[in-house]
Amino acid sequence: MLAEMMAFNAGFKVVKQFVQNGKDIQGALGNIANMVGAEEALRAKGDRKKNSAWSKLFGKSGSSFEEFQQLESIKEQRKELRSLCRLYAKPGTWDNFLKYESQVRVQRKKEAQEREKMIAGIINWCTWSALFLIVVGGTSGLVYFTLFLKTL
Repeated sequence: MLAEMMAFNAGFKVVKQFVQNGKDIQGALGNIANMVGAEEALRAKGDRKKNSAWSKLFGKSGSSFEEFQQLESIKEQRKELRSLCRLYAKPGTWDNFLKYESQVRVQRKKEAQEREKMIAGIINWCTWSALFLIVVGGTSGLVYFTLFLKTL
């Protein structure tokens, strides 16, 4: 959680400096991607804790106050960035920021789906390979066992 906040804060500082200097945010696209990634990672951690088997098993609420605080901090920083974009930057900068941010989110979602598809393929391949090895091993074991019984 600390690493995600550090990544978000670092990206926020760079984007904030770009906006305050009157530069276009196109130069800080990598930092915006880091901000989005950190925010999504924090949300995912909170969701994992909320939906974990341990919290359901013991009846505890999985909502972590730390994640809530960090997400509220991110929300405040986003409000600050929006006001800075409206004060110092060219008109439409905040809209460009939101557009790029949504593009990054869509791209990350596609990458996650591709990764899940690849993992499912690997699991499928491993399952069929293990099944093949079990069948071949069982068949060869039966053949050798029958040959052993014939020699008795």
